[in-house]
Amino acid sequence: MTSRPRAEDLQRYEPEGGMLSNAVAAHGFVSCVSLADDVLLDIAGQTRQTLAYIDHCLRVAGTDRGHLVQVTIWLSDIRHREAMNAVWTEWLGDAPPPARACVEAKLGNPRYLIEITALAALKSHPAA
Repeated sequence: MTSRPRAEDLQRYEPEGGMLSNAVAAHGFVSCVSLADDVLLDIAGQTRQTLAYIDHCLRVAGTDRGHLVQVTIWLSDIRHREAMNAVWTEWLGDAPPPARACVEAKLGNPRYLIEITALAALKSHPAA
């Protein structure tokens, strides 16, 4: 049985008002969360912004999309899936595809069309 990570074993990136951190690294992995900055954009625009911020969080933690393990995508309307997938495929490029789920959900603000969480292996960890 493994022990729970101690607070000093966790690296938190870009905390927002004590409510959340946009990325947390522990045990050789980093978990990131992202929403679009501009809620007036269509699904393609919001997806691009959301994925760009995932890239940023991964970079800050010292890894990249080539080390993605798992991604969960929440769409406000599942009918956005095709347009989102077009942007996703372009963004992923030649990187190995992670395990991925895409579901419809009511997001915290009705103007958000997409939210993404991503789990990636850290490059500097021996298992990466």
